[in-house]
Amino acid sequence: MQVKREQLSPTTIKLSISADKPFLDAAKQAVVGKLAQGAKVPGFRPGKAPANLVEKQLDPAALQSEFIDQAINQLYIGAIEQEKLRPAAAPQIALSKFVPYSTLEFTAEVEVVGDVKLADYTKIRLAPKKAEVTAKDVAAVLDNLRQRAEGEAKPKLDDAFASTIGPFKTLAELKADIRKQLKAEKQQEANRAYENELLQKIADKSTVAVPKALVDEEINRIEDEDKRNTAYRGQTWQEHLDAEGVDAEGHREKQRPAAELRVKAGLVLGEIADQEKVTVTPEELDLRIQLLKGQYPDPAMQAELDKPENRRDIMSRLLTEKTLAKLVRYASAKA
Repeated sequence: MQVKREQLSPTTIKLSISADKPFLDAAKQAVVGKLAQGAKVPGFRPGKAPANLVEKQLDPAALQSEFIDQAINQLYIGAIEQEKLRPAAAPQIALSKFVPYSTLEFTAEVEVVGDVKLADYTKIRLAPKKAEVTAKDVAAVLDNLRQRAEGEAKPKLDDAFASTIGPFKTLAELKADIRKQLKAEKQQEANRAYENELLQKIADKSTVAVPKALVDEEINRIEDEDKRNTAYRGQTWQEHLDAEGVDAEGHREKQRPAAELRVKAGLVLGEIADQEKVTVTPEELDLRIQLLKGQYPDPAMQAELDKPENRRDIMSRLLTEKTLAKLVRYASAKA
């Protein structure tokens, strides 16, 4: 296989690929073998006839079409690996030259993840965020509990009320428990906000060639979430667009800056994971899946977690968590 690489833009590559004779011979044998499974050759059981006899029974156009598809697919994958490219979308294939089973040349234009030049993230500092719970926060929860309580329309906030809510002897104990739970929730929110701010700070100081295809995918996710929220509010999508004074395309384009920032941050995080050699062990993955199964008693939901695509998604999340934890350690270290 010969590959000529041409850089059309920071995120678009054109590959000119040609196959050698040994590859084409092997590819043809593989395709004939595959098609032979259903071919009927007089005097032979299905799948047992010699390849040269099977080929005579095959439709030449069908054989040629299958051969081209299989050969191009294998050659393209090989070229991507050889050139160490990270495709962001399906390639645009154009057949340049084909002499049946002796010559095959084609071009593949593909959008890829461009160069990522990381900032020195080990030197970036950001003070950790500490969650605060006010008396007003506690009072709001108490008021909500009182409104939901049975009996009187507005029961008195005292020790007796506290005992109806849980294993509390006094109102002070109930308040302390509310404060503790609120503190934990707010700290989780603060930690997520801190991680997002830190990653954005690193991304802002890094240079990334962001593929349009990935940005468009992110816009689709943002739009889908927006549509779900709109439906939840009892509003049609067109009513939502009218309220914002934009058409569907204008609404999508409004999301582009935020989508680009998200994609850039994700690419930066992935590059850091590679540079730091962050990995997830099979044991770590199995432990996380078992913990998740404990949250879902439904057997069908537990079975979903074992599907390969969901295991890959969980592994990706674990990798993200471990990489962010490493960045947090760098950022919160004393200079």
